[in-house]
Amino acid sequence: MTMHAKNITPATLEEALMCIAERDEAIRERDATIVERDRQLRDLLAKFRKQFGRSSERMNTLSDAQLILFKEAIDAENAASQKDTAENDEAETPGTHVKAHSRRNGRVAIPKHIPREHVVHELTPEERTCPCCGKERVHVSSETTEVLEYVPATMKAVVHERCKYACPECCGNFAIADPPNAPFDRSKAGPGLLAAVAVGKYADHLPLYRQDGIFKRFGVNIPRSTQSDWMRRTAEAIDPLAGRIAELIREGEIIQTDDTPIKLRDGPRKGVSQARFWSYVGDRPHPYVAYEFTPNRRGEHPRRWLADCTGYLQCDAFTGYDALFDAGDLVEVGCWAHARRKFHDARLSHPGRALEMLRMIKGLYAVERGESRWSAESFDPQRRKALRAERAAPLLDQIFETLRTWKQDELPKSSLGTAITYTLNLETALGRYLEDGELEIDNNGCERSLRGIALGRKNWLFAGSEQGGATAATIFTVLGSARLHEIEPWAYLRDVLDRMPHVPMSQIDDFLPDRWKTEHPGAHLGLNRGRDAAAGRR
Repeated sequence: MTMHAKNITPATLEEALMCIAERDEAIRERDATIVERDRQLRDLLAKFRKQFGRSSERMNTLSDAQLILFKEAIDAENAASQKDTAENDEAETPGTHVKAHSRRNGRVAIPKHIPREHVVHELTPEERTCPCCGKERVHVSSETTEVLEYVPATMKAVVHERCKYACPECCGNFAIADPPNAPFDRSKAGPGLLAAVAVGKYADHLPLYRQDGIFKRFGVNIPRSTQSDWMRRTAEAIDPLAGRIAELIREGEIIQTDDTPIKLRDGPRKGVSQARFWSYVGDRPHPYVAYEFTPNRRGEHPRRWLADCTGYLQCDAFTGYDALFDAGDLVEVGCWAHARRKFHDARLSHPGRALEMLRMIKGLYAVERGESRWSAESFDPQRRKALRAERAAPLLDQIFETLRTWKQDELPKSSLGTAITYTLNLETALGRYLEDGELEIDNNGCERSLRGIALGRKNWLFAGSEQGGATAATIFTVLGSARLHEIEPWAYLRDVLDRMPHVPMSQIDDFLPDRWKTEHPGAHLGLNRGRDAAAGRR
């Protein structure tokens, strides 16, 4: 911006001082304009990064140029983080110390449960002959080497022969053996094949057209339309179990909920519209997850699902939940992960304050990490509540007092101003996790339950119809609950399809994944270690 001097030269000292003051004011306005435009550009950059870039919220994803630009703020954050870590280490009791995991190099041992096939490699008679004396050498020992091999899946046809008997004296008095159990009538698919297709699509994210190609390599033609019909009927067969899971989640004192978008083909607008999958995660006594498909994101859907529930509801700031809280049956619990994400998005345009708030929120999670050192068996909600009251409550007061101070001089529509307003509006809900040791600091357990759907939609792209979305929600409910309990999904779903349709409803609880797991210890699948296992703890 070019500064234009006045044509009239000041005649007196007072006029000269006034001219200087006017120029200083113009310079200040220009600098403020530059700063504001710079912030707007950084907000726009952050928006584009969020929309088109990687979604990781780790702080080590900054580029070298950004690290130089924010060096002072980041150095301050790192110094504070090291201080917090040192304080946490000093505060640890000997019984809660956990040894750091060391990185092991080299080849990983083959698990012991893998079947072994022994192949003996012998010397030929000529090789066993001693070259010195000519006598035959004797066997003294062997050296073994294990190699992990792959055996491709196989298809087989099971022929059920039902024997028929007749009385030689009484004409027409026949008897025939009962037909075999089948998930549903008039289908050539056995429970194992149905389970394989369902796990392939809804757990391994293989669209049906890819499974069609896999089956053709076995010399079997199973069109996508046939597979789709199988999945619809599979969902109908296991719907009582999915309904029972949802019923038990509603009985809990704590429910976590979140939603994720999914494209719906041939929706209400007869094109591609945006639908939703909703996830509902139960508490510790009800360790299950239920899903619901809806053609839109209207608040009426979670209000209907949660209509008769009482207790705590942990969720984001979606206004569709407000009617539930206004009714007084459910108490709102905020999510610090959502609040933190707002400041993470503002770190480019407001590095100093945003990084400072991220550091303070990190202190809240440091308290939770101290709790996570306890095993599931030794977990004590009262102990965690006391620890939070001692260490997290003062930090919460400091966070909200700092935000109220910052709000006075931050533009409300800037990225940092938006983050401040969002967090202050939820002050009561964000501090409510201090009330009960069973409550979590964030809603990440529910977000993890939606991760598979977010990954799967990159492969199968959209739901073909509302019926297809409902089918997916039912199968997701059963497989997702099994995953929380680290159950091998194919073995579990196959057994459910094989036996459940033929037992009375009074015995349906035997097929709940936690009960089924105790009766089938060999179906344990140790893949959900660490963070995923925490979701099952609820």
